[in-house]
Amino acid sequence: MILEKAYAKLNLFLDVENKRPNGYHGIVSLMQTVDWCDNIYMQKNVSGEITISADSCNVPSGRDNVAYRAAESYLKAAAASGGVDIRIEKSIPVAAGMAGGSADAAAVLRGMNRLYDNRLSISELLELGKSIGADVPFCLLGGTKLARGIGEELSDCDHGFPDCVIVCAKLGEGISTPEAYRLLDEKHDNFRARRIRAEDLQTLLDGMKQNDAVSASRGFFNVFEEVIGALRPSVEIAKKVLLENGAFAAMMSGSGPSVFGLFRKEVEAEVAVQALISKGAQAKVCRPIPHV
Repeated sequence: MILEKAYAKLNLFLDVENKRPNGYHGIVSLMQTVDWCDNIYMQKNVSGEITISADSCNVPSGRDNVAYRAAESYLKAAAASGGVDIRIEKSIPVAAGMAGGSADAAAVLRGMNRLYDNRLSISELLELGKSIGADVPFCLLGGTKLARGIGEELSDCDHGFPDCVIVCAKLGEGISTPEAYRLLDEKHDNFRARRIRAEDLQTLLDGMKQNDAVSASRGFFNVFEEVIGALRPSVEIAKKVLLENGAFAAMMSGSGPSVFGLFRKEVEAEVAVQALISKGAQAKVCRPIPHV
């Protein structure tokens, strides 16, 4: 049996460039891996089947689970016979905007490659990831990446995000990503004329170059906050708790409802976590990590 860690993702910057004729949206995002993770245990079986089990009733089994589809895609691409038993120990909040499902799928692809003697190259794994989900390629690599396209076009940043204390939290119910995009389409006329917040992105990148998390955080932006806040008051409540307990920046990740806050001191972050938990949130002190 092998273990793969599936690490959560934050969007430090997230904006929409356009809406394509096929209905997908072109995005620009600065993505960052943090050390909140699921544990994925995997072993070959003799039945030839793919099985999924989990410690959470919120994790589907069978083809409804992207981890299943990742294993299935790998076996086909690698021309590998046999099956695999996958056990998911869930820690990343479900449907939170932290790419928990995509992280699990990416971990399965890495794990399957280990089980089958690295038959596929990283470029081949990335191609498989694209076919499974837009966030899967990033979750395969981790670290700090600038993403374009539908999220699958990744480029390295000259500098990673500065090491700092981060509190990640999910309070309340999420909203489906398609619905979130629909609301943005209504607000911005299907993105026919809107320009991305390039100045904010540059502020973020400049702060990273200076290795200054405070300066970098001045460039944080998430276009989804414009429409999600009104539907999910829990987002603003969680951000308020973070800021009242010492965070120097707080923002929603992805299409929410997860939020994150940056702190100078770990003791302040721990107090914020307890305050969030007291309101019913899932919350954890995290750190950015440079790779998976």
